[in-house]
Parts: sequence; structure tokens; C-alpha cells
Amino acid sequence: MFEIEGFEVPSSQVFSVSQLFMKHPDIANDFKLNGKGLKTAYMNIVLSLIETLCRPPLSFSESELSNIDSELSELIEAGFKLDWLKTKLEEVSLERKKAIADNLGVQELEERVKNMELSLSDLRVELESEKAQSAAAASKMLSFSDII
Repeated sequence: MFEIEGFEVPSSQVFSVSQLFMKHPDIANDFKLNGKGLKTAYMNIVLSLIETLCRPPLSFSESELSNIDSELSELIEAGFKLDWLKTKLEEVSLERKKAIADNLGVQELEERVKNMELSLSDLRVELESEKAQSAAAASKMLSFSDII
């Protein structure tokens, strides 16, 4: 375990936590809880949320985004300055909604293409039937009685 800015972190997280404090030096200035284990647990939650928000927007459910928002609110209430992470959550949520809307548009177009293909198939069948009837009518032999 290493200590970074008063937080004990395992060696596997040293780089991430160091980057976090370099980019957001005031992230924990108002952090209210003091127990090392508790501080470590809270930092793990922060890191977990950051990693989670790296996923593609469509991989989130509404309830998962809501849970992330709740966890983020708890972290902010504990004293972390995470406005930047809250903004990122809002961006992911908007990107998800846009991607869903885009997918719906694609699905609608696919459905229209499928319907057009079915209509075209029906027209081809009708055309072949008309050709067959026309050919039959054109090659029909008339009898003497048909003529007189």
C-alpha cells in the first residue's frame, strides 16, 4: 500500500490516483471522513465510477446511470469535489439517449427497406404471372369455330 494525499492505495492504483490528484488537486480538500480504511474505500468508489464511465454509452441501463448518480451524490456529500465527474455522467447519459434515438432511426429504416423488399417481391411474382398469362394468350390457337 502507498499513501497518496492521505489515501492508502494499492500499488495497482498508484498511477490512477496520482493522475487523479494531478488533474484535480482539490478533489479531496473538503473530504470529511478520517479513517484510513474508510478513505481507501471511498477512493476505490471514485476510481470505480471513473472506470465505469469509460464504457460505451449504450452499455448502460437507466437504472445503472441512476445508481451511478446516487453514488456520485454520496461522494460529493462526503466532501469530494466531483463536479467534473458529474458533468461526465451527464454527457454519457445524453450520448446514450442520442445513440438510442439513432438506433431507433436505423431500425425504422431497416423496417422500411424490408417492407419495400417484400413489396418488390410481390410485384415480381405479379409480373411473372402477367407475363405467363400474356404469353398464353398470344400463343393460343383459335379453332375454326372461334373464328366464324
